[in-house]
Amino acid sequence: MVFQDVLNRYQDYLQDKGKTKKTSHCYRTDVDWLIKIFSIQDLNAFSSLSARSIQKQLGCFELSTQRRKMAGLESFFKFLSEKESISCNFDLQRPKNVTKQLTYLSQEAYSMLRQIKISRDDQVNIKNLALLDVLYGSGIKVSTASALNWEQINLKKNYLKNLEGYVRTVPLSQESQKSFKAYKQTVQNRASACFLNDEDKRIATGGIHRKIRDYGERIGIPLSPTVLRRSYLFRLMAEEKSCEEVFNLMGYDPSGKYCYSTAYSYLKRIFPQMKALEPQPLHPSPQPQLLH
Repeated sequence: MVFQDVLNRYQDYLQDKGKTKKTSHCYRTDVDWLIKIFSIQDLNAFSSLSARSIQKQLGCFELSTQRRKMAGLESFFKFLSEKESISCNFDLQRPKNVTKQLTYLSQEAYSMLRQIKISRDDQVNIKNLALLDVLYGSGIKVSTASALNWEQINLKKNYLKNLEGYVRTVPLSQESQKSFKAYKQTVQNRASACFLNDEDKRIATGGIHRKIRDYGERIGIPLSPTVLRRSYLFRLMAEEKSCEEVFNLMGYDPSGKYCYSTAYSYLKRIFPQMKALEPQPLHPSPQPQLLH
């Protein structure tokens, strides 16, 4: 990069400001995004940018992501003005907080999704169905699905084991058990990764997000792995599982040993209110588009 030295000085600037390594990394990633999206080749090009053009590019992100990226970019612009004598004195307007209605996937929509074929390759469709079923039926995180290995799947006793790097088991749904058995018959190499991409490499989290989004688009719903995971949470609450059971199945440990203490405290506080919210399910459109 032509101005690598400047970016290195920016890292030192953040360190002097007392920013953590994680925050510094996120801010640097935001700057790299800005350089790539506007094809910036010269340091002075930053001064020619406008707040409107930047906010337009940020519009494709979730509101929380927009606010975080704006914080990183504002920090970089301040650095350029103070340390590099490059004027970047435009103000980015932070998006206002919007209360989002929590949504989950209805059983009707899930049944329709299981009929969808998002590929013309039958083996790929079998794999996609296994991925959909395990996300919906076991509530695992998208990162867990990406890291899942065949040795972690016990189809005889019907559960997933040793998730997130420690001893934890999650039961498989009946749909997951059937789809995994069908998927296993199509896989020749079961030595490591369970879900592979088109290049026969472990599928990335972004690839999973795209597949689930494609599923939702077929029946006209805004679907994501988060909605599938939340659907599992709501089903557990509907079954009146205890907080401890819910958090254990969702992967939140109350002891804090595995860095889940903050999330556990938060969920424990809002658990009664969430159960009473009764959010509207995402219903499919009347005429789903099926690929044959």
